[in-house]
Parts: sequence; structure tokens; C-alpha cells
Amino acid sequence: MKKAIQETLKICREKGVLSDYINEHESAIVDILTRELEQRQRVSNIAKSMKISGRKKAIVDSLRTIMRIMNFSQSEAMECLEIPDENREYYSEAIKQSDVASPIQEAINNKCKHCKDSFSLLFDEEYQLNLYYLGCEKDGWKLGMCDVLRCLVQNMKLSLNEAMNFLGIPNEERPNYCKAIEKGDTKDLLDYDEEDDVS
Repeated sequence: MKKAIQETLKICREKGVLSDYINEHESAIVDILTRELEQRQRVSNIAKSMKISGRKKAIVDSLRTIMRIMNFSQSEAMECLEIPDENREYYSEAIKQSDVASPIQEAINNKCKHCKDSFSLLFDEEYQLNLYYLGCEKDGWKLGMCDVLRCLVQNMKLSLNEAMNFLGIPNEERPNYCKAIEKGDTKDLLDYDEEDDVS
């Protein structure tokens, strides 16, 4: 990363873009840009992790629903959702655990509880970042539900509408799920694009 920044500064210097300033402050510029890029990478990694976590939670929620409503064994429910053998132990343990609020959701709730006025939350960087992460987790959950709907339609021979009824998907969200499944494109489901980043 540092090498790329130094190369960029070299090009700026060669083209005469802020060359005096760069010569005088190169070390500080490299440090600041490195920290900024590392922070962006951390945010991106956490966002991806939250999306994966949300997707897994949707599958766990669906496995529980299938087991409860269809009276399926854990193994039958996993078969229905085409859970690969290597992931079954993870989902088996996750099903046993009770639902726990997301740490991100808890941080947001705590911040709201202790905030004197909601206007100040607009300028609270940590709060805004947590909202972004929560959005990523919800996107992952929606993607997971899309996977589950496809499996229910294919493996249980349910219509898409029956599968959405089965999972309790709200009516106002159904058109987007229908489009995503028909087109094989999940963009309509997402609050944040895959490439979204926090500035």
C-alpha cells in the first residue's frame, strides 16, 4: 500500500502537481493516506463479514422454521436447503443456540439510549458506521432468504408465493424477492450495493 502511495506521489511530483508541498511533507502525506486506506479496508472487511453473518442467520432461521412447521429432523431440513456436508456441523450448533441480538444492533441501541438528542447522531461517526454495518447484515439476510426460497421452490415443489408465505416474508417485500429470483439478480433486494463503501 505504501509503495503505491509513494508511486502516486512520484507521478504527481514529475507532473508538477503540488510538487513543492509533496517534497516538504511526503512522510506525513504517506502516513495519512496509509491510515485512511487501511481504515477503508477494515470497514470493507467488516461489511463483508456482516453480510456473510446475515446470510447465515437467514439460513438458521429458515432451518428452524422448516423443522417446526414441517416437523422435519435437522438432517431433513438441511437436505431440503441443500446445506453442504462440510457446513452442517456449523448450522447444527447455530440451531441449538438461542437468538442473540447482533453486537452491532446492541451498540446502536446503547448509543440511542444515551444520546441527548437524535440530531447529534447524524454527526456521530461510530453510530453511522454501525448503521452501515447493520445494513450490510440485513442485506446478507435478504440474500440468504433468496437462497432458501430457491431451495423451497425446487426441493419442496412449493410455488414462490407458497414459499414466501411459509417463511413469513411481508407482502411489501415480495415483489423484490420475485424479481431477484426470476432474474437471478439480487440488486433489487439490497439497501447497499456490493461495491458500496463508507467515505
